[in-house]
Amino acid sequence: MSKTKQIENYIIAKIKENEYQEGNRLPTEAELIDQFNVSRMTVNKALNILKSKGYIYSIRGKGTFVKQKALNKKLNELTSFTEEMKNRGIIPITKTIEIAYTSIGYEEEKKSLNLKKEDKIYKLVRVRYNEQKPIALDITFLNEKLIGKIDFSTMGSSLYEYLQKDLGVDIDYSIQKIRAIAADEFLAAHLEICVGEPVLKISSVTYNGDKLPFELVHTYYVHDIYEFEQVCKRSR
Repeated sequence: MSKTKQIENYIIAKIKENEYQEGNRLPTEAELIDQFNVSRMTVNKALNILKSKGYIYSIRGKGTFVKQKALNKKLNELTSFTEEMKNRGIIPITKTIEIAYTSIGYEEEKKSLNLKKEDKIYKLVRVRYNEQKPIALDITFLNEKLIGKIDFSTMGSSLYEYLQKDLGVDIDYSIQKIRAIAADEFLAAHLEICVGEPVLKISSVTYNGDKLPFELVHTYYVHDIYEFEQVCKRSR
């Protein structure tokens, strides 16, 4: 058996025996080199095979970790990230990286929200984490005419909860578009992936009870973290 296969089998066995659990950091490359008396190239080859099989993932500057099972997300359910994580028994972690309130630019986004060029719009950019690993980035645009003034200092972790409870927004439904794209430098930096890696982009326009659009959000998902489920019914 080749040294590459030995390393691969060793790590898989440790994962199946729960000695290496989801989220655990693996031994460093240097430690594996010493343990198996092999070259760095051999260790890298074994780790790349395990990545391709979905057992592990790497974060630049932090190491290699046991990959968790993909999170299942139902596309026919309109829930916030915070609600979704709490339903899974996971503490939601969100990092806000930009808040803006402006009338300049974003013409396409304003069109989606039935706004004029001169109208002001809220922009909110957030990174979503599953424990310490970033799994998604949201770029949200909000229609001030429909939701009113937002005090981000009192919003908390859930935008939808704040909109409903504090601003009285009646959240009804959303229309979503899904496509795969390659990560640019901005996405790669905040999602801790490489430039060019695939991400899944879901663009959603959300409507209130009067069927008026109050939110546009572009969510970029790390490609191997989520699996999406959609119920489809044949027309009769």
